[in-house]
Amino acid sequence: IPHKAVAPTGKRVEVISTVVPRGDANGNVWIHADHAYLGNFGTVRSSCESGVRVYDLRNPKRPRHVSTFAQPAAEPVLAGAYTDQVRIKRLRTAAFRGDLAAVGLQRCRAPLDATGGMRGFALYDVTRPSRPQQLAVVNTLPVSGSHELWLQAVGNRAYLYTALPRAELRGSPDGVTPGNPDFRIYDVTNPRAPVQIGQWGIWANLGIKPTNDQYVHSVMTNRAATRAYLSY
Repeated sequence: IPHKAVAPTGKRVEVISTVVPRGDANGNVWIHADHAYLGNFGTVRSSCESGVRVYDLRNPKRPRHVSTFAQPAAEPVLAGAYTDQVRIKRLRTAAFRGDLAAVGLQRCRAPLDATGGMRGFALYDVTRPSRPQQLAVVNTLPVSGSHELWLQAVGNRAYLYTALPRAELRGSPDGVTPGNPDFRIYDVTNPRAPVQIGQWGIWANLGIKPTNDQYVHSVMTNRAATRAYLSY
């Protein structure tokens, strides 16, 4: 039905400042405690080396680059992985007090199959944004890494929820038995020792064998972490 364009109302959007980090294509951005955390998106034609760039936004007119972490060049365990997704949460648990960053690790270097490379997620202490510290790396071989993830604190515990595309299908040992599902939950109360405690998939739980085009893409929870919402 033809209709007239409606002029926008309300306040005009004002560009305060811009940042051009260069390097690989930019990925997800997350804001926490007056700092911006910018991931990078890698392909087989990119360097996969940009890592997560951290910018101090206390003067929003002049963002200041204060650190970079999750760079394969500085952390060889991450070789061949790119860091598209980053989420940050302030935690108070028996094992950790401070700001925890979860970074998704996806493969952008051959071999892209189950025979090699790092993929999964990594955890960092970013309580001091200018000095991030790696706490743990979880490798999800032989399937994809964390395409998107979510952190949630629940009382004195903390959990990471992650989407691993096609994990049920590609992780199947025989094409008949479901692999470890696409949606997984990790207890990160002690972020130096993450433990998988839950999972769900349409094959394992509903009896629907997925096609290559049916997979979990992203996840988030409510504040109480009693409900998870999956983009399937």
